[in-house]
Amino acid sequence: MYESFNDLTTVNKQHMVEWFTGNALNTDRWNETTTFGSATFAMNDSVDGGFRISTSGNGEGMINFNNKRNFSETGCVAIWTARDVQTTSYSGYYGLANGITGNNADMGQLAVIFNSSMNDVIGLRTGNTTKGNTYASDSTDTDWHVYKIEMKSSSAEWSIDGVAQTTRTSTLPTLALQPVAGIYGNGKSIDLRYCEAYNT
Repeated sequence: MYESFNDLTTVNKQHMVEWFTGNALNTDRWNETTTFGSATFAMNDSVDGGFRISTSGNGEGMINFNNKRNFSETGCVAIWTARDVQTTSYSGYYGLANGITGNNADMGQLAVIFNSSMNDVIGLRTGNTTKGNTYASDSTDTDWHVYKIEMKSSSAEWSIDGVAQTTRTSTLPTLALQPVAGIYGNGKSIDLRYCEAYNT
């Protein structure tokens, strides 16, 4: 659901909600992008399984708004309910980005929560011309989690399952953003159950 003008004098702020249910992804909103190698996209045929992105071989797949950037880099929130199907040799990511080149291709302006299997922890990556990471104490696992990022004028605040993490104040994006989620690795998958994004 998008909110825009409701009369000639009032503007509602953009607000999007997606439950990943049904037989197929809502392609009026979401774009499936294979950024390299091979990736597959399909509803996960299990109870509350959501939508699954998988790589076959070494690859990367992501969903995005096909460069429709509705959300402010200085005032928006993105919430993802998602899980990583594996915990080794991969990176799943959930959040916001300006482009759709993919994380492995050094995706430009972004604010994503990612599972760093190299360090076995969850982190927040933000970037503009340079990038930086802040890590949580939470270890990677295969459980469902609620990941939240709030972009403010001079910070990126994030939480995992409602627990606030360390705020980032450097390497913040400077361009408008779109929701993104993806996976890269060798034969890896992520599941997406819910996404919400809105301007504040």
